[in-house]
Amino acid sequence: MPTPTTPTPTTPTHRVGVVVPSVNTVIEAWYPKILPPGIGLNVARMLIGQTVTPEVLREMDGYGIEAARTLSTCRPDVIVYGCTASSLVGGRDYDLRLMQELNEATGLPCLTTTENVLRALRHLGVHTVAAASPYTEQVGAAEVGFLVSNGYPVTGHAHLGITGGFDLASPSAADIKKVALSAWEDADGEASALFIGCMNLNSHLVIAELEAELEVPVLTATQATIWAVLEELGSNAEISGYGRLLEQRTSVGG
Repeated sequence: MPTPTTPTPTTPTHRVGVVVPSVNTVIEAWYPKILPPGIGLNVARMLIGQTVTPEVLREMDGYGIEAARTLSTCRPDVIVYGCTASSLVGGRDYDLRLMQELNEATGLPCLTTTENVLRALRHLGVHTVAAASPYTEQVGAAEVGFLVSNGYPVTGHAHLGITGGFDLASPSAADIKKVALSAWEDADGEASALFIGCMNLNSHLVIAELEAELEVPVLTATQATIWAVLEELGSNAEISGYGRLLEQRTSVGG
């Protein structure tokens, strides 16, 4: 009888650390499937209340710094703060302070989700945006305000009105596409790209279909974060099936 063999584990060349709200169920399911070979994923969680409000988000960020510090002990090459909403509500100055605090706490390069989105918008030469999200109108308005204040006029927007953090992952692909198209229709042809916010939304399921239908770039918080991480690592790996941002890549500075 042959002796069973144990597969030799592959040691990743790079490791990416992601800090997510404790209710997030999307990142750990999707990212390992699409990260290029040689790039490993490590995830830490920060406690968040069940209802997404500005007050709850600010409290979560306190846990987030400690979660990032803990995550840094496995020596990732970069750490991503995987929550869009807290920076949307806090604004860009808050976002920059958060990145600085994360850098100081970990001694590692740290990126917020909103930083990743702004880099991706700039990379694609986007001028105006239609914005969609699963958020409440209050947090959705913060998404719009954040984009506008950072030089990206929002010409149309729509939101699903979900209040529970865990429930942000519940919309089907059809639901996500519907709210995205509502934002696009609200823009009335005056947007050069479509953005779908939230790191706990399965927005990747509709990127390719929406790009084919609308013939404009479609960016999501989850997809833009993968792109920014690859840029940070100096990788020019292309990932198919999730929009031109990941499919038409060049090396850093290219």
